[in-house]
Amino acid sequence: MKLHVAYDRNGRILGAAGEDGDQPAALPGITVSLMDIPEEFDKAEPMEFLHRLRVDVEQRRVVSSG
Repeated sequence: MKLHVAYDRNGRILGAAGEDGDQPAALPGITVSLMDIPEEFDKAEPMEFLHRLRVDVEQRRVVSSG
């Protein structure tokens, strides 16, 4: 699954939207990118798992936060 992910410079996810949805706004200090979400979350709704993910800012990918 791909989502438009809004995140801060520390990789904290601030918002997300489906690939075909309206993407979150990029504001100063907030980056928005279309990213793959780990496969283990493919069957869940984003609001069920986003708190368990973060963005690895150096590698520009979504990873599990713990």
